Amino acid sequence: MIKEDPPSMNYLAPVIYQDQLFGSIIPQPASLFYYQSKQFSDAVISLLEKFPDNVTMVFGNNDNDDFNIIDKDLYYTFLSYKISSLTSLIMFVECFLNSMIPDDYQTKNKKGIDIDKGEIERRWGLKEKLKDVIPKVVQVESIEKYQTQYGKFLEFNTLRNHFIHLKTTRNEKNLDPFLDHFQNLINLDLKKSIEETEVLIKMIDPKYFD
Repeated sequence: MIKEDPPSMNYLAPVIYQDQLFGSIIPQPASLFYYQSKQFSDAVISLLEKFPDNVTMVFGNNDNDDFNIIDKDLYYTFLSYKISSLTSLIMFVECFLNSMIPDDYQTKNKKGIDIDKGEIERRWGLKEKLKDVIPKVVQVESIEKYQTQYGKFLEFNTLRNHFIHLKTTRNEKNLDPFLDHFQNLINLDLKKSIEETEVLIKMIDPKYFD
């Protein structure tokens, strides 16, 4: 779809339902993943509010220390949405970083070999892009604050990676390693994580959310 005023070109892709075509403008992937992360985060809050009305069993005899067992499907959905929000947040940043690298950008890898944007997108991780590429292609106002901010984001990424590459080997305490990952996930404040990520994005592109 081409518009004359202001000049723009957008793509439409249909969903076929009941022999009819439905759809809208295809969004930029980064924007879609950002939207998705926020939607899942909002859903997590809505699910949390349902916990008191979905208790199936109570352990304990002290109101302050009772462990309320809730409906399993509700709890699983809650955890799934938290994982999905975190995963979408990381995908948002990765897409955003790739879009910030100029098409003609070149650098050298650790072996001193020249590589281009395509190689960076395929081979380099988020840490390398944030640390070694972005400061070279974007004028970051304060490199110290930027380093602190992307350090916080990389902590979110580490947690996401634990779930993508989940290990099942038991440790010396005979506990499944994923228990710690779930505990960190449960304690994760998604709203704060998204806000911290927004700060990082604004350091790279102050006008991104305008």
